[in-house]
Amino acid sequence: LTHPGGLAFSHWRRHVGTASTPLEFATIPGVAGCAAKMLSNCACGTRPLVNQTTKAVGSVRVACEWSTEVLDEAFGAAAAKKVHGMAFAGLQEYFNASVCLFHRLFGGVPQAEEFDMFNVGSGHATKAKVPYALATDSGFRQRGALKYDESGLNGWADALDEAVYHEVLVRFERELRAALVRIGDG
Repeated sequence: LTHPGGLAFSHWRRHVGTASTPLEFATIPGVAGCAAKMLSNCACGTRPLVNQTTKAVGSVRVACEWSTEVLDEAFGAAAAKKVHGMAFAGLQEYFNASVCLFHRLFGGVPQAEEFDMFNVGSGHATKAKVPYALATDSGFRQRGALKYDESGLNGWADALDEAVYHEVLVRFERELRAALVRIGDG
């Protein structure tokens, strides 16, 4: 199966399956920029079009659902702005605070099972459903049990998704502060 003008799917899957390091996986064409691509009507794994590299260093063209896009700084910035049009944006690193904020904004009472981890990967000590760690520095329960080790990326960063993450973080912190003020007011 070959996408018109793209890499053969079998060729791409072979690369994904043989990546032996985090950096090797992260730099496979089509892997980086997943969140930014999804916010822009592109599939997460949208791979670069063959022979469609732009003049900007590292920028490539991809075929998205309705258009061909250039994955550059402007693409990342446009995707990041779309975060503010979403009904809610939480953060995995602050999963428990995200659950509490969601209920504060949309109503309802958090249920205990909402704080359980499901589908824990095989790389973790247990695959069982376990509660998230309780943070000691805030009134919200915060995910703290699983930390990401990014040392295998050797300083490489996903510029497109970093732009999206930054906007989610700014929004999350702003909404969390506003919710805490409302809680303090009674």
